Amino acid sequence: MPGYAPQFYTLIEGKAASTNVLPELNLDFQIPIYFIKNAGNRFYIRIEGTNSLNPALPVFLTDLKTQTMHDLTSSPAYSFSGAYGDDPLRFILHFNNTTGISVNNFERHIPIEITYYHQELHVYNPESRTGQVNLINLTGQRIASFELNGDMHQIHSLNCNITPGYYIAQLKGTYFLFSMKILLW
Repeated sequence: MPGYAPQFYTLIEGKAASTNVLPELNLDFQIPIYFIKNAGNRFYIRIEGTNSLNPALPVFLTDLKTQTMHDLTSSPAYSFSGAYGDDPLRFILHFNNTTGISVNNFERHIPIEITYYHQELHVYNPESRTGQVNLINLTGQRIASFELNGDMHQIHSLNCNITPGYYIAQLKGTYFLFSMKILLW
């Protein structure tokens, strides 16, 4: 009910829905989640029942506003703040399979995060590293490249003709080289 509680929903055929029955989760699967705040400023999301899911499919929540990813399987509550005027498309709920690179492993080696939103790669670079980001398709062809310029929050627009699917984001600099699988949709 708008005005009393925050609005937290997904879209099914263009209509807001608080509940969504999903098919079997056997591949990387992403669900856009919309959030509109009420009079409050601090909120949290808590997930229950992950023990009944396949342990090879951990549940992650990406906060598009803060460009952070939270592992809901190992830590089932996520706290966040909201402000009037925030984009309602706030979160992506996704289930990663074991063929991907572990987010926790990635964060231990180099604290750079890459997410994709509205034909743009968003790079969160808290250590202001410089180098290069290459976007590589699964046949090994480099389809996009740009400089990692040291900005903490760097955004790079991609060509809208990129086919949705899995890609490898390769980050390389003087003292690091790392790759991660991402889904462009």
